This record gives sequence, structure tokens and C-alpha cells, in this order.
Amino acid sequence: PGKQFHDDVLSYSLRQSIDTITSLYVKGFFPKGSIVWINGDMPNAGMWALTDKSSHIRTYTTPRPGWCRITRTNVRFAATSRDTGSRAAKIFDLTAHDMLEVPHSTILVNYVAKDTPLQFQVDGNVKKSVNGVVEWEPFTVIDLPRHTANDRVTNNRLELADAHQRGFELMTLGCSDERTEFAHANYDTFRLGLKDKLLRGISDESSKTNKAVDILINKISDGMHKRILETGEEFDYDGAN
Repeated sequence: PGKQFHDDVLSYSLRQSIDTITSLYVKGFFPKGSIVWINGDMPNAGMWALTDKSSHIRTYTTPRPGWCRITRTNVRFAATSRDTGSRAAKIFDLTAHDMLEVPHSTILVNYVAKDTPLQFQVDGNVKKSVNGVVEWEPFTVIDLPRHTANDRVTNNRLELADAHQRGFELMTLGCSDERTEFAHANYDTFRLGLKDKLLRGISDESSKTNKAVDILINKISDGMHKRILETGEEFDYDGAN
């Protein structure tokens, strides 16, 4: 329990999150200046990001693209159109986590075999993507290998305010009231700056060794603990609901 347990969980969660963020950055989905909120204990809740807009993001990786069926209630992936019904390999809905329901969700799809694109079926009809994107409220699905992202981060104040509010909610998901209040009062304590050189270095190293990621995770964990201590306030590392 305590800091060591928190560090162990943080290490596992950060590895997943950093791998995802690095991959999306190198692929060009996250332009420079993007802000990404993650939950240190619940990486499966996805992430909130401010890019060209404020959006909740989850990723799905599959060997081959196959088919994606989008309805008003969920997104289903399978090898064939027929299998997206009751035999879907993966299903996403607006319940990103049992404690988090989002108003809209963006699903980023990546795959190894890039000879054919992801096929889409929307409301029972086959639909072609535009720039790898198909939108059908409340979902946006992006075929990453066929997508060129906007290279600018929005400066729209409403998008910025929405991202900070919803990003904070995701970041503190599962926290006790005390931990949430601490995070609110010390918001910048949990801010991490990941520069281009570092992210590309992690990407280059990831195919050879996890050493670069391990070093970064240790620095983040130690640095965050130091900043928490500098607040002069008591922080409960076990303070989950």
C-alpha cells in the first residue's frame, strides 16, 4: 500500500498510456501543443485530448482491418460485415468505464496489414470514409493508416474549457473526494511536458528495448512525488473510492 503500490500501478498504467500517446504522436494524430489527460489508475477509460477539438479517445489495434459497424449506441468490429452483429471481436459504447459515460467518443483504429482499408457500415448501409473518418453521432471512427490529422491545436476557448473540465473528470475518475480536491487545488502538479525529441526517442527505442520507457516512467513517478511533497499538503496515495 501507499506510495510503492501507487508507483507499481502508475508504472503499468503509464506504460500503456505512454505507448499509446507516443504511437499517435509519431503517426501525426497528436500535433505539437496537444494536451492529453489520462487516468494513472485506469488506462482502459481512454483519454481526453485537446487537438483540433476536445474529444474522448480510445484505440483499437487489430491484425487486419475488417469491418466496423456504427450505430447510435455502439461501435462493433469484426472480420466480416455479418460478424459485426452478434460475433463482434470488439465493442465500444459511450460507457468508457463503469464510472464514466461520455457524450461522444472517438475510436482510433490501427492495423498491421495495410493493403486494404477498414470497411464501414453505418445504420445498415455501407459507407466510405473521408480521410479515413466516418462520423455517426455519437461516435467518430478513424482509420489511422488512411488518415491525415489536422496539424494545429485549436485555440477555441469553448473547446479548451470543455477539454480541461472533461479531462480533469477523467483524470480523477475513481479518486476519493479528498484526492479530487487535492488534484483540483494543485492542478499543475500533475502536468507533464513530453517534447518531440523525447517522444520520437521512445518510439525509436520501443522496437529494441523498453529501457527508454522505464527511465521515463521512473522520472515521472519520482518527479510527481517530489512535486506533491512540495505542495506541503498531505496526499493519500490509497485514496480511491
